[in-house]
Amino acid sequence: MYLHPRSCHPKHFTRNIPYSQALRLRRICSEDESFKRRCDQLANHFAKRGYNPRVVGDGIRKARGVARIDAIRYTKRVNFDRVMDMFCCACLIVWWQ
Repeated sequence: MYLHPRSCHPKHFTRNIPYSQALRLRRICSEDESFKRRCDQLANHFAKRGYNPRVVGDGIRKARGVARIDAIRYTKRVNFDRVMDMFCCACLIVWWQ
């Protein structure tokens, strides 16, 4: 189950779900033919759910442009804790004044 496209979530959430799911398929499917078949099934599933076909098609095309080796490569995440702490402190200082 995925978020309904008319849910109250920010639009970029529902707009990126087709891409992220197609990218997940890119990682899982070792054969290109299998990946294409699963993408077609995914597009049908999103269409039944009410997603915009153009958004789904764009997401799948974007995922097809990523090589499988790049999709499964580990990437180190950036830690944003310090930035968020500074932001929260600045908001509190402004609020208290």
